[in-house]
Amino acid sequence: MRRRVKKILKSKFSHFIILRTLSAYLSFCYMTSRIEIRGGEEVKKLDGKKPMIFLFWHGRSLAMPVFKKKLLKHKTYGLFSDHADGQVIADLFTLKGINTIVASTFSSKGISGLKKSLSVLKKNESIGISPDGPRGPIFNILTDSAFFLSKKTGAKIIPVIGSFSNPKIFEKSWDKYMFARPFGKVVIDVSKGIVVPSEASQEDIDKLRDKTEKFMVNKVAKLDKEVFGRKVI
Repeated sequence: MRRRVKKILKSKFSHFIILRTLSAYLSFCYMTSRIEIRGGEEVKKLDGKKPMIFLFWHGRSLAMPVFKKKLLKHKTYGLFSDHADGQVIADLFTLKGINTIVASTFSSKGISGLKKSLSVLKKNESIGISPDGPRGPIFNILTDSAFFLSKKTGAKIIPVIGSFSNPKIFEKSWDKYMFARPFGKVVIDVSKGIVVPSEASQEDIDKLRDKTEKFMVNKVAKLDKEVFGRKVI
């Protein structure tokens, strides 16, 4: 089955049809859903003036186009893996107004992605990163990338947590992916930003990463229980 899906995704025509169908479907979902944004005043204030790094869990990536549309007017990028599914999401986000940087954490492209991210942030543009992607485990911040970028550029790291009231959850996927459905409620919680000091040591970064992970894990558990009715894990 997985080989068949990959073969379909490699077809340019199939890829185009899938993307357009997904884009239209998501637009319909968002149009018929109640959207609630919690927080975000800081994001609106900094948009286009200071760089920001948005952290969002991989399984909640479909909340990001709504976040972009509601809060951001200036250019925003997403950092995506070069896997087949990552490319589909990257292309879908492009249709929704989010620019993409494709990289791999397991090759030289990972370094290239980091360099491109630095270039973006230095232009006072923003970037979104899913710290538990592309392979998990779920709700774990696996790399220091966001914290390294913050240390180098002064960009604020802003956790963004999304939840849906009536999603289709892919239970067998490592990230328990939440796929939006129409006529529901979408809640996006935007936390206050933090900056990694330029003089921060690796020990400081490790502590901040662990603290941020615990914060985001607790936040998604509470939001899911409120909006979806139960915790996903």
